[in-house]
Amino acid sequence: MAQKFTVPITVKQLASAGSDAVTVYVDADTFARLKVEAGGRLTWGSGASAGDVNLYRASADVLQTDDTFKTPILYVDNIEIDTTGATTDQVLKFDGTKFVPGTGGSGGGASLTISDTPPTVGVIAGDLWYESDTGKTFVYYDSYWVEIVGSTGAQGPTGATGPTIPVAMRGSTLSLPGVILSAELIGQSLAAQTVLYFPIVVPTAITLSEISANVTTQSSTAGCKSRIAIYNSDASWIPTTLVLDCGEIACDSTGVKTLSMTQSLSAGRYFIRLHGDNSASRPSFYCYRGSPITGTLLGSTNQFVSAISKTGQTYAAAEATVASGNLPSNGSTSTSPFVYFVRSVWS
Repeated sequence: MAQKFTVPITVKQLASAGSDAVTVYVDADTFARLKVEAGGRLTWGSGASAGDVNLYRASADVLQTDDTFKTPILYVDNIEIDTTGATTDQVLKFDGTKFVPGTGGSGGGASLTISDTPPTVGVIAGDLWYESDTGKTFVYYDSYWVEIVGSTGAQGPTGATGPTIPVAMRGSTLSLPGVILSAELIGQSLAAQTVLYFPIVVPTAITLSEISANVTTQSSTAGCKSRIAIYNSDASWIPTTLVLDCGEIACDSTGVKTLSMTQSLSAGRYFIRLHGDNSASRPSFYCYRGSPITGTLLGSTNQFVSAISKTGQTYAAAEATVASGNLPSNGSTSTSPFVYFVRSVWS
């Protein structure tokens, strides 16, 4: 039978804050469905076992439960936190009125969503959306998704033809872009067991059929030879891996010495490597005067940084990869380049 109390109920003289002050049972319950302890802790249960959820004062101004607290609507400092529609990997974002689920951003409050369809939940001004099926990018502004960059417009009129730019080729000679090779020829000797690397730029795909060097002063050592090879270059102009060991040319006689090949080169940076053998008597080659390979003037109109060299290199077949100990020293100088391509077929 329900009881009605017309005055407050006061419970005194309890032994401790954990003592039961009020317990509520339903008929046939073994355990209390509600228990109020002297310290103010509330404990609820099913009646069939000890209470399993509680609510109590943990410290000054702090109300706590050791279990789970659920509410359909939650406010913190009078601001609602609404988790309706939340999905995996979303975060809570303030939309100006309340906190709602949305895609997390990388900073500054804005977020980027990549999808075929525009995001609709938790969107705030400044958010970005990349439409993955069209490649278009939008920003959320004034409740609309506004495209940042419009579709490609119509082709504009063709401009005036500009000046012709050298393509780093004179006749059948390759060097760096913008280099104009002089027609004047001089002789340049090659020391024994020395490797010279001459940098070139191939501006477009090319297929080489021959490579030649012109021996102007022959070696007095019978059988004197030099080896020509092509190497790849890295972005710092350091020779790396072998493209082709072109072979040996005889240096105990004068004239143009030609090596045949069929070698394709894609556009990029390369080195032509000339390696002198061990012969005591050294040959000389024709080279173009006043043609800078790197374009760096050293103080004379006839001498430029045109090659990087390495001495003490035992004469042998071209190595597959230039070992660190065999790398040349940048800044070594010689006169202008004397290894050149002939009868090259441009793709």
